[in-house]
Amino acid sequence: MMKKADKNCFDLILHQKFNTRFLLMSSLLVGGGMTTHGFASGLTNHGKVEVVSLMKTKSVQQTPIKGVVKDASTGQGITGVSVKVKGSSTGTSTDENGAFTIQGKVGDVLIVSYIGYKSTEVTVSSKADLAISLTASQDALEEVVVTGYSTQRKKDLTGSVAVVNTDQLKTTPAASAVESLQGRATGVQVVTDGAPGSTPQIKIRGYSTINNNEPLYVIDGVPFEGKLSWLNQNDIETMQVLKDASAASIYGSRANNGVVIITTKSGKSGKPQINFDAYYGVQVPNSGRFPKMLSPQQIYNLNDNKDPLPDYLLAGDVSGNKVTPADADMSKYNYADNKEEFYQITKANKAGTNWFKELSQNAPTQSYQLNTVGGGENASYAVSGGYLGQKGTVIHTGFERFNVRSNTNFSAFNKKLRFGENMQYSMTKGHGVGVNTNTAGDYIGEGSAIGFAYRIKNINSGIR
Repeated sequence: MMKKADKNCFDLILHQKFNTRFLLMSSLLVGGGMTTHGFASGLTNHGKVEVVSLMKTKSVQQTPIKGVVKDASTGQGITGVSVKVKGSSTGTSTDENGAFTIQGKVGDVLIVSYIGYKSTEVTVSSKADLAISLTASQDALEEVVVTGYSTQRKKDLTGSVAVVNTDQLKTTPAASAVESLQGRATGVQVVTDGAPGSTPQIKIRGYSTINNNEPLYVIDGVPFEGKLSWLNQNDIETMQVLKDASAASIYGSRANNGVVIITTKSGKSGKPQINFDAYYGVQVPNSGRFPKMLSPQQIYNLNDNKDPLPDYLLAGDVSGNKVTPADADMSKYNYADNKEEFYQITKANKAGTNWFKELSQNAPTQSYQLNTVGGGENASYAVSGGYLGQKGTVIHTGFERFNVRSNTNFSAFNKKLRFGENMQYSMTKGHGVGVNTNTAGDYIGEGSAIGFAYRIKNINSGIR
């Protein structure tokens, strides 16, 4: 016995006995190509099912939905437009005339998108063909390769790009921004000689020539070839490294060794922000890695000398074990200009001199940077100044840098006219043997103080 309770529910009274849970399914064919599915379920109640609720659900048959996508400004069909049913995996694209056909039903929402145009959503309200217009979007140009000397972004390029976190650069107490790249960009080799203020050698694609292997630097859209010891890393807003050969399509043959793109800080609208950064640190030489040299007695024995090391190496014209106390009388010492009166006395340094220890020192480094950023609707500014002082781990070496930077931007006549300046002045000063901020390697090269430490006989006394 069946009776209708409402349009969505039927109460089925079954006077049959069941010993277990049951499930009753029904399928009724109705007009218009629609199928109604129903189910009934219940539990036995003292061996008899009293009432079972029968629910019905409807599924609408999908039909082809046709339409055409055109440019809103020209009225021409757009080829290759993506058309997708929202919330499903059903999708298609337009043909050469902008037409498309997709399976769907009334009430579906179609997502229509194409590079260079604003995406739109269209609701299917009837079975009539759809006419969809897309409006060009300037912002969508960011999705394609739009690059040059003014704006470069990682997604603009199909080649290998490394984006460096500038916040991490500031955590490294380095004189050069390039030195802070070490270990922060994959595939980029940074080699430094440890000289104060030096710009290390950077290799992006290895050694391509026996001459210059340095990359091209592009700072605020201006190509620069050289060292960056003058650039304050606190002024850097973004840094990117273009590592593969595709960079040559933008910057030409100068990009043969890769490109490092640097954008400095500029003014921002809002209240003035004043920041002061300072740090102080000390570089300590790794004395545990100093080579262990022969003692003076060992060097003396290398020359087939069996005797102990003499007290004096030279006294006048007498040398070695032939020097007597009378010859070593300091009253005879005379550092004269002529050979006849010249009398030199050299005492043997039996303990020896550790020249590596004598030539090295703990090197303090200090930095003080002050900057302010701000602006309004028609003007913005970014001004900074700072000082960096760095001692070298080799005695009597050091580096100093004074830097001032100003970046302002003004607009007038409803922003139809814009003018400003981006100026930076840096004064660097390096002193000591091997300290050359433009050439890496002299600080620990053959002619450096460290190089001479291998050759100086440790029997001589060290004098600071």
